[in-house]
Amino acid sequence: MKLLHVRVDGFGALQGEWTFAPERVNVILDDNERGKSSLFAAIAAALYGLDADRRSHRVVTPLERWRPWNGGPSTACTRSRATSTAAWSPCSIAAAAR
Repeated sequence: MKLLHVRVDGFGALQGEWTFAPERVNVILDDNERGKSSLFAAIAAALYGLDADRRSHRVVTPLERWRPWNGGPSTACTRSRATSTAAWSPCSIAAAAR
């Protein structure tokens, strides 16, 4: 699968759109505290959902950690290509099924 585009609205403080060149290696490089890890967490959440399970040692669940700072809904969409056609993932963040 090749990731082509990511659109995030309200994933913690992260908001925006990113486009990736499918024929090249894409490197994410920026200063500290600029959202690189948040971007990768949003991509993973868009693909797999967020864990809301409280049975572990964690103080907060990933679902709580990435709650939108703006108080609105948390959404992340990815557009990827596995074959010759591209498709968008659903634009929402849901708790991962256990």
